[in-house]
Amino acid sequence: MILWDVESESELASLEGHTGGVSSVSFSSDGSLLASGGWDGTVILWDVWSDSQLATLEGHTDWVESVSFSADGSVLASGGWDGTVILWDVESESQLAALEGHRWVESVSFSADGSVLASAGGSDVILWDVSSHSQLTTLRGRGPVSFSPDDSLLVSRGRDNDVVLWDVSSRIQLASLQGHTDRIESVLFSPDGSVLAAGGGVDAVLWDVSSRSQLTTLNGGELVSFSPDGSLLAAGGRGTGGAAVLWDIASRSQLGFLRGGGSVSFSPDGSMLVSGGWENDVILWDVSSLSQLATLQEDTDRVWSVSFSPADSILAFGKVDGKVILWDVASGSPLATLQGHKSVVESVSFSRDGSLLASGGRDGTVILWDVASGNQLATLQGHTERVGFASFSPDGSILASGDWRNGVILWDVASGSQLATLQGHRIVESVSFSPDSSLLASGSSDGTVLLWQLASIISGR
Repeated sequence: MILWDVESESELASLEGHTGGVSSVSFSSDGSLLASGGWDGTVILWDVWSDSQLATLEGHTDWVESVSFSADGSVLASGGWDGTVILWDVESESQLAALEGHRWVESVSFSADGSVLASAGGSDVILWDVSSHSQLTTLRGRGPVSFSPDDSLLVSRGRDNDVVLWDVSSRIQLASLQGHTDRIESVLFSPDGSVLAAGGGVDAVLWDVSSRSQLTTLNGGELVSFSPDGSLLAAGGRGTGGAAVLWDIASRSQLGFLRGGGSVSFSPDGSMLVSGGWENDVILWDVSSLSQLATLQEDTDRVWSVSFSPADSILAFGKVDGKVILWDVASGSPLATLQGHKSVVESVSFSRDGSLLASGGRDGTVILWDVASGNQLATLQGHTERVGFASFSPDGSILASGDWRNGVILWDVASGSQLATLQGHRIVESVSFSPDSSLLASGSSDGTVLLWQLASIISGR
């Protein structure tokens, strides 16, 4: 196992202690300790500053797949292929408890306050009370997820790369739509709710919602976006070879390829499309002519996420260096550089009135910004992993953010306080609010979509 200095890209130390391969590593929050899990079934604690081995923790009978520290660094959790989760007291280097409930364990992660541990294995996520070592609940679910425009349906990913339709009121599964060969990364209803698009690998599959029948398969990528009127679909991502593909829905015809297709998004009036992500620039396109309007390039760092303001006047994009850039669309010039994240900005999203911007980062924070002044309003801390998305409810009162392990956190926008944590997926990829803000759909890379009734969740906390 090798420690690297990120800034200089130089090797700091080579740590040797396991008799087989190393499957997982985790730093304590203060960076002083490192835990490693190995094929040999052991967990090793390392002192980072001296590069020395502090302890070898033995308790698993098979490969240790995941290790994770609590936020205060006092407890370490390890999960293995023997099906057990072991809690360790870091100071005394002793075993606190062995938690059994899985056939195998793929990942473990603590809640921000350290009171709850989530462990995932197979199709189950188990939540544990850390103090009592008791099982709280078992959750089933995979994402990404999305609501239909009338809030009656929810779509999620199934276990076998299928798309699952749910009736929101009854919570009954209506259909399993099978047609994908790769993992589904995004799901989205057309604005009128008649068509469902699901992107995965190199294909986007379109479904007729009423008949549950497959309309067509469009080659283009796993990240999909409908134009506001539902007539066009843009698809980008790894499967597009660095280009976004634009399709006419009615004729199923390909209109063109647009350079810079890591992520794609239509402007609210549908006249422009923004693409970017795999190169160092963000490109604005005129949809009717497919001509390039502007290339927005601030420096050499890669663009990771993009979003239009509701009035199309401002474009926000998040970058690998942790900056959020606001651009004036008309002039093609930068308005402000927002600095607050310590790592990649995974997501940017405007409130419906355009006054606020939320950015989610790989540093585990969500930042609320005042768009007019460029001031940082609040830093929302509750995630322990990279924040893959942050999305405002239509009425602007709630913000939903999610990370790869700990589910979806609901925030009160006015106060910046945490309203609830929604846990049911293994890895949450995306969320979507219903138009009246009463429902939330979440989608996960485990293939499931979950539907949440927000009023009952918030009132019952």
